[in-house]
Amino acid sequence: MNAKVTLRKDKKNIHGLCPIIILISEQKKTERIPLHINVNELDFDLKDGVVKKSSPSYKQHIEIIRQAKNRIQETFKHYYNLHNNSSLHINEKQKCEIFKQIYLSLDSELEEVLIKIKDKHELKIEVSEQPGLNEYTIKRTPRIKFEEIPWNIGIPIDKVSEVKRIVLKYLKNEHDEALGKIYNSKDLEEDEEKNIYFLSIWKMYYSYCVLEKEKSTHERIPNNLKILTEFTNCKGINLCFESFTEDFGFQLKHYLLKEHINKYSKEKGVSLLLFLS
Repeated sequence: MNAKVTLRKDKKNIHGLCPIIILISEQKKTERIPLHINVNELDFDLKDGVVKKSSPSYKQHIEIIRQAKNRIQETFKHYYNLHNNSSLHINEKQKCEIFKQIYLSLDSELEEVLIKIKDKHELKIEVSEQPGLNEYTIKRTPRIKFEEIPWNIGIPIDKVSEVKRIVLKYLKNEHDEALGKIYNSKDLEEDEEKNIYFLSIWKMYYSYCVLEKEKSTHERIPNNLKILTEFTNCKGINLCFESFTEDFGFQLKHYLLKEHINKYSKEKGVSLLLFLS
């Protein structure tokens, strides 16, 4: 979606002046909002969308354009808020029309217009269980064909039938191996975020120790992290704060005593040197 102040050169009036408009575009579809001011083509900067100082009405026109650009930014805010919080079934032309409706309603009827847009274009999917049946039915309002859902993605022709099958399984809450992989991938993403957060806190603590603690203390920290990483990789545990349970402590203790390779003795477990020192 794009919206900008520009000049319409193809609509010159009898005096040879061009109207200044807001051009809304999405893909190849467009909508226009007139600002009801006209200017000589030579007195308009197309790149920046402003009237040049050479224009006789520069001060009046520049203020109108400034207000229009502010309204465009405000319209974008409402448009994307509506788009992100609703399941709108709209094509490129309708996107431009909706943007124009929001722009023109900013001063008075915005809430009413937003409600009307949602009522008209929102795809409402309702899942309800039929009495006496262990099945789910899908009710759509408005009802649309699968091919008409605005995916905004390209699906390879040899995968279309598989994508349909997976989506319909998901809508019916039916088990499917492919869906299981998707859910598992979501869990992996969450684990990765938790691990990144843990490492960032560890890094902050290490930086603090370098500045505030004795050298003998802060030099141990990188090796401690290495041991934790080796342990969690060995046990298939995600290295994050949520993993630090009582069981984690017992497993780590056993790992250090029996499985960890001691860098001095090159053997598993705690070195006898530790107890003799």
